[in-house]
Amino acid sequence: MCDKRVGIVLASIGANVRELRLRRGLTQESLAEKCAIEPRTVQSIERGRTNLSIAVLVSVADALGVDSRMLMRPGELPPARAGRPPKPKKKTGRHDGSVVDGAHTNPRATRRPKK
Repeated sequence: MCDKRVGIVLASIGANVRELRLRRGLTQESLAEKCAIEPRTVQSIERGRTNLSIAVLVSVADALGVDSRMLMRPGELPPARAGRPPKPKKKTGRHDGSVVDGAHTNPRATRRPKK
């Protein structure tokens, strides 16, 4: 019974941390830096998978600008998505700033015949 209750509280803390972090426009890395913890610790907290100390709870609350009790109110974790998000495609452009199918083109360039 105790383990189930702890899991519910940790999930609520994680959901609240994530919601508040996103509202403030912070990344997990920037929140971790403000709290002097590792980014993977923030990830674990947001997933409700780490039993964080009171010191870390207070540090996270301070970084988010809320009272630590705000982090323990009931909340629900969103469903986890598998894998990493896709990286944005790099844009390469012409000298005039336009982009053609993500490839650099030079209208003055001529191809030399192969020997």
